[in-house]
Amino acid sequence: MEAAFQTATTNKDSEEADWSVFFNRALLNTFFFVSDYVMVHAVTQALNETDVNLAHEKLLGELAPIANNLSEFTFGFAKAIFQKYIGSEELVMTVVAKFTDAPDIDNLRLPFYVETPGLRNG
Repeated sequence: MEAAFQTATTNKDSEEADWSVFFNRALLNTFFFVSDYVMVHAVTQALNETDVNLAHEKLLGELAPIANNLSEFTFGFAKAIFQKYIGSEELVMTVVAKFTDAPDIDNLRLPFYVETPGLRNG
């Protein structure tokens, strides 16, 4: 972990904001990004990579089939529970709207810190 921390601190792509603490009025942890930032570098080192993005592509490529199998099991389990307690008829959905002009999620950006209307922010 110490090695990952040292690598993260010397990363040429690091920005001052990566190491900043942001205070707010809500009881929220606003320093979590730093731990994520260090862990990203720890994963990169554990995979013997030098590029953070390549390391995570490698990791996620290996984990994706496991996650897909787990999802299939979970969906099958949920189906069995629904059929047992709700009924054996086919569960169906009704389409209530179709969007043809939805934005591309890869082009969608949200601010890192946002106000949450449900919490006491003020």
